[in-house]
Amino acid sequence: MVGGYPEAVIAYQNGKPYYEIIDEIMAGLEEDFRRREQQQPEFFRHVVQAVANFIGSPSKLTHFDTTKYQAKKIIEAMKGWHIVLEVEQCSFDPQRSNFLPKRYLHDIGVVNRKRSVAVPPVSLLETIDPVLRIPLGGLFENAVLLNLVEGESARYAVGTWKKGNNTDIEVDFVMDVPGTGAKIPIECKAALTLKSKHYTNLMHYLKLTGQGFGVVVSAAPLEKVSMGDGIHIMNIPVYLAGKDNIKTYFKNNAGF
Repeated sequence: MVGGYPEAVIAYQNGKPYYEIIDEIMAGLEEDFRRREQQQPEFFRHVVQAVANFIGSPSKLTHFDTTKYQAKKIIEAMKGWHIVLEVEQCSFDPQRSNFLPKRYLHDIGVVNRKRSVAVPPVSLLETIDPVLRIPLGGLFENAVLLNLVEGESARYAVGTWKKGNNTDIEVDFVMDVPGTGAKIPIECKAALTLKSKHYTNLMHYLKLTGQGFGVVVSAAPLEKVSMGDGIHIMNIPVYLAGKDNIKTYFKNNAGF
């Protein structure tokens, strides 16, 4: 996964080592961050690598190779620079939403490049090993989140839902549709074909909220699936999963 830096994309298209371009861009960003924020450069690198290593999973301050105080300080600064994106997990009862946030990076090419050296780059089409496909799911989530926020703060543009502390029932992202009162649940699946199990968590959310429209973002073709009881799930290929497209699909389904 090359990411969205134009110079890296052009290098990839021309058969040149695009990762060198990513390294150069990140080195310049690191230097600017160090001068403006007066931070030691290794802190920047540690945070980028730690976020990349745990993409799509609850993010602990102990993942970062520094004190918790220093980690909080650097992460807040990097969020302000839109290098790190943070999404809070919530349940329907805010007083019981004591969950760790999920953190992502501003570019999936950076994620793929900056993970631990021992972890090889992954590909949606070419990575077959089940163990190696685990981080692919996080990369896929990261790509979808970048589509959803489109330059906005992740904290205010989208949320994520978890049913409770003692369950793995959760939805990757929830997107607000202003003026309708609807909250669209979105699941990310790095899969070329979809199965009924991929809709399970969406169905939990939709039935609990009494809503009728959810989204799966995957590598499968565009498809609308009727689940019965007035519930429809739209499978949207990742390249079409921008927030405006999702709102359009929702409004068409709801008859707005």
